[in-house]
Amino acid sequence: IDFEARGDGIIVDNCTFENNAGAGIEVLGLRSPQPVNVTIRNSRFIKNNWANKLGPSEIYVWGKKKDPKVCCSTGTIENNAYVLLPGVNFFVNEAPETTQWTLRNNTPYASAKELEKAVPYNKPPVVEAGDDIITDRPTARLAGSVTDDGRPGKRLVARWEQLEGPGTVTFKDAARPKTTATFSRPGDYILRLVGDDGELWTSDMITVHVVEPGVSVAKAWEFNKNLDKEGWTEVNPGTVQYDVRNAKELVCTSYPVKYVAGGYYIVAVKDSPDAHLLSADNLGVDLADHKTIRIKFMNRTPATRMRFRFVTDADPAWGDAKSQSFDLTPNDNGPREYAVDMSRVPGWTGRLKQLRLDLAPGDGTPLTGTCRIDYIWIDNSFQGGR
Repeated sequence: IDFEARGDGIIVDNCTFENNAGAGIEVLGLRSPQPVNVTIRNSRFIKNNWANKLGPSEIYVWGKKKDPKVCCSTGTIENNAYVLLPGVNFFVNEAPETTQWTLRNNTPYASAKELEKAVPYNKPPVVEAGDDIITDRPTARLAGSVTDDGRPGKRLVARWEQLEGPGTVTFKDAARPKTTATFSRPGDYILRLVGDDGELWTSDMITVHVVEPGVSVAKAWEFNKNLDKEGWTEVNPGTVQYDVRNAKELVCTSYPVKYVAGGYYIVAVKDSPDAHLLSADNLGVDLADHKTIRIKFMNRTPATRMRFRFVTDADPAWGDAKSQSFDLTPNDNGPREYAVDMSRVPGWTGRLKQLRLDLAPGDGTPLTGTCRIDYIWIDNSFQGGR
């Protein structure tokens, strides 16, 4: 928690701060007055500040300039339990001359296990919705799980919910993590599995892709695991690192956007005439019966056309002939699915070696914007599927 500025009468009670890169709590202020009458009590601080930021400490009060108009916080820190990393303090106050903080009855422990035994607390349920599903049938088996530590002693409740989809979802038993779901029509459905122990709840999501009967997917990139690009890389995005400064000091550093999080592959492009994404090499995908590349993404660029290029094991040389362009909506406000017919493209035979998505138009015009990719598939839609 960062308390940036101002505020009067703040209570942090019965919370757990664990494994944060920085301090569990920072009282800042910077150019505006810090908050006053802060109470931090009955909470657990477990091995925070592993990046040794600021203090380094579990609770940090900023005060580099020691301006009494800014560094003026007051507070009480009491009845807390903590486990420290080497070199990290429980409390660091950089402006003790102008702030007023009282510490009492805070207890150190040698390990998280020892702390939990002495100060037991309720952990939220652990929820796993399972892997995403692609099916050409109207019914799918859901293989979720919900586990808990048994606290606070109330009945653990699980439930499936539909968040998005083109039709309706009927669960055989929505209260069971492992159940079946029936979908009224083809399309992409986002389902959420919730685990609730009566005090805390957590959730996990799954996407079920219901395709038309007969459609099979030879290769799917879903980008569901955070930071996992599934072998894809960005080439020539044109984005650069920026250092943002005020008149006196470096405030922050802004890095290019190119990451996977929340089920999306997000890439920022800036003034690049050749921005493209490149899959892993040696994919080995059999193209004999799979003549469609399907991509669902949100195009927040002015581009009206993009293209897929490819090489195969039989012909590993790149060339413009082995490509297919497709029209798309520029500056789109939501995700949209595009199906690219590769059946008439020379060379789309044998086994796919590598795939490339050209984001820039390829005519030397620089592109600026952001693409959020939900998934990329290779399937047989144009041979009897949807």
